[in-house]
Amino acid sequence: MKKHCLVLICLLCASTVSYSQDNTESLINILREKGILSEQEIQMLYNEAAQQKKANTTPSNSKTSPSEISIRLHGRLHIDTGYHKNDKAEFNNGTEIRRARLNAKGTMGEDWEFRIQVEYGNQRGTLKDAFLSYVGHDNSRISIGQFGQPASLDDYTSSRFSTFIERALPILAYSPASRRMGISYLVYGNHWSFASMLAAERDTVIEIGDEGGAFTVRGTYSPWSDAHSAMHFGAWTQWVDTRSDLWIVLARPEAHIDDIRLVNTGLLTDVKNTLTSGLETSWVKGPWSIQGEWIKQDLHRENTPDSSTDGYYLYGSYFITGESRNYQSTYGAFSSVTPLSESGAWEVALRFSHVDLNNDTVFGGEESNITLATTWYINKNLRFMLNYINVKSEKDGIKDNPDILLFRTSLFF
Repeated sequence: MKKHCLVLICLLCASTVSYSQDNTESLINILREKGILSEQEIQMLYNEAAQQKKANTTPSNSKTSPSEISIRLHGRLHIDTGYHKNDKAEFNNGTEIRRARLNAKGTMGEDWEFRIQVEYGNQRGTLKDAFLSYVGHDNSRISIGQFGQPASLDDYTSSRFSTFIERALPILAYSPASRRMGISYLVYGNHWSFASMLAAERDTVIEIGDEGGAFTVRGTYSPWSDAHSAMHFGAWTQWVDTRSDLWIVLARPEAHIDDIRLVNTGLLTDVKNTLTSGLETSWVKGPWSIQGEWIKQDLHRENTPDSSTDGYYLYGSYFITGESRNYQSTYGAFSSVTPLSESGAWEVALRFSHVDLNNDTVFGGEESNITLATTWYINKNLRFMLNYINVKSEKDGIKDNPDILLFRTSLFF
């Protein structure tokens, strides 16, 4: 019996959560009064309790080991279904796994972070992100590896948190935040951010030969932002050396189920480099939000006159259940929404987008879309999305005006 009590007291002395030092001493005194423990055993327990108290109250000056590694797994799954009411082009109806990604994010010590993200689709795996970041200085980050370029509010906001199933027409046409190998520097304050990236540009047309180069800079400013309101302004520019002198601009009609593009410049030659620039803004006030961007791309050509194309979008959204879009000033982008009730959150949104790929020497067509969206947020990680898209396009004098209905199950963790 005595040994069992001794073990009990030792456990209590070792517990710093359930019992205080005074509680431990009171129990020892009770056992002393009942004659269960000897003075030698009591003194031993007092010494152990004192050592435990000293260990718990002495502040630790030790830091995380520079070689200590911590890893967390994340992922996303987007399951899409699409129906097209065709006009001229024969779009196919069907389903697809739009995204199935597994993401390992980790830290090494206090100054280093890393990420490796892979996506499975089309019966093969694709490496999306693979980079290392130094975060040893306050409010800054230096990254090297493969990751998205810092451009466009819509493109820089993760697909996990987008208001619509697919990004707007000009984003799909110019893909300013596409992933590249490179090195970047991000610095930010409470209301602003500045990011730059020097990247290798693999030719997107022929995908052979030496790599070109790309340089992107983006600045954002938010006069105010809190849990229920925000104002965002941003501007960016991206210079690309095409290296092969070939270029192409094209976009799906904001639906990924089929590969048909109603606007397409075809293969352009003599393009030495491109300069793509954008202006962006967003406003959030309680359940209401407005967001828009304008993008222009200049093509600098050798034996053909220079040309430019552009596009824009504007949309508004409203949370019927009272939530607000979650703005993150560090990156100048939006994050996840947490429903206010256990029954979830409901959001409705309306978007107009336009892209004009016609010029004196470029004849890619013109398209305008109106998208009506509704989203049911089951919780922070799971939502069901429904989009109706009314398409108006014209290329080479031929008009094509299909209607598209999309449904997505979106999960991330």
